[in-house]
Amino acid sequence: MPTHILIVDDDPDALDLIRLLLQRTGYETMTAPDGEMGLKSARREKPDLILLDIFLPGMDGYQVLNALQNASETKSVPVILIGGKAHSEEKVKALRAGADAYLKRPFHTQELLGAIKNTLDVAP
Repeated sequence: MPTHILIVDDDPDALDLIRLLLQRTGYETMTAPDGEMGLKSARREKPDLILLDIFLPGMDGYQVLNALQNASETKSVPVILIGGKAHSEEKVKALRAGADAYLKRPFHTQELLGAIKNTLDVAP
């Protein structure tokens, strides 16, 4: 059974690039252009993993992550937060907020695929 990954990103180019990469790697993908739609999709589709941009219009990635963690149907779904800040404080903030991993943009293909594999390997 294929792994289903929800990608939440307001940048249509980034969304398409990640989606194509993951599909070519054998993952099933769903996409959402903002936090609210991402949250609705996560609740409805129950993905195996969520790639969540931090900087979203309306609900930011931290707010979405908090809502996911507080909903019974999504609290066990692993989340990788994606941000643009390189300093370690942002990574620590993401992990303390409950993210399973943090990726800094721009990232290499192998970084993304490795983070996905590692996160899925340790997910309950």
